[in-house]
Amino acid sequence: MGIISNAARRQIEALSDSVSSTLGYIENPGNRCILKLEDYNAVLDKHGLSDLHGNTTDIEWNFQYAMSEYIQKKANISIQEHKAPSKIEGASYDFGQERAGAGWNRLDNFIITSAFVRLLGAVETFELDMLKALLYYRPNGRLQSRTVPSEQIIAEEKVVLEEPDTSAKPLAYDFPPLWTWISGHAYSNSERRKLLKNVFGFETVIPGFTHKLIEENWYPKRNTIAHGRKNVEMNLQQYCDVEIYALKVVAHYEAECKTKMNLVI
Repeated sequence: MGIISNAARRQIEALSDSVSSTLGYIENPGNRCILKLEDYNAVLDKHGLSDLHGNTTDIEWNFQYAMSEYIQKKANISIQEHKAPSKIEGASYDFGQERAGAGWNRLDNFIITSAFVRLLGAVETFELDMLKALLYYRPNGRLQSRTVPSEQIIAEEKVVLEEPDTSAKPLAYDFPPLWTWISGHAYSNSERRKLLKNVFGFETVIPGFTHKLIEENWYPKRNTIAHGRKNVEMNLQQYCDVEIYALKVVAHYEAECKTKMNLVI
């Protein structure tokens, strides 16, 4: 087994251990990652693995049993092939597992970094929903009026949850049609904030949070985690700082929309 393929298997193994151990701790009120047969089988039912029930009370069950059996049946990959040796031959250290930032003994980092990726995703989705609503309800932006538009509008669910017409090329939107062409650009943080600033006159800097912190620290960390490039360590205090940022982004743009565009988002 080569050093590159071995490292990849170690990375997969660490993530697998984190998932199975975390589920075990969640489902077992005794706060252990192993379950009695009845409880184990009940959880497998919930997770779509009913055909992999355990069948003996002589052992305590860990979800790694079911995951390994599913992999064996689905892909004909044995547990010996799925799990790599803890020592990568030719490597100075176990960099495959290190890249994952996970493993049965690193559940705290696995949970925090996983939620961190989703938290920044929540901020992006909020900003996209807001921009889509602004382009629909206030299509002329700050040129619509030199003062705050007199009519207050409340953003509707149809705008936020619109699914595009998949028969059209490109995928076509109605709320507004412009979203058909601009949505791809809006996924870029910098382009989206340029639109908010230039079209609607919004202040896009959140007090207390610098561009360097967000774009040069948090997002590179997010991308590193998402792409499995290397280990990222985060503690609960750091996660809470990102949560503060997320809450302030929502409050900030909520006020900007209401005061400058008379739009309730």
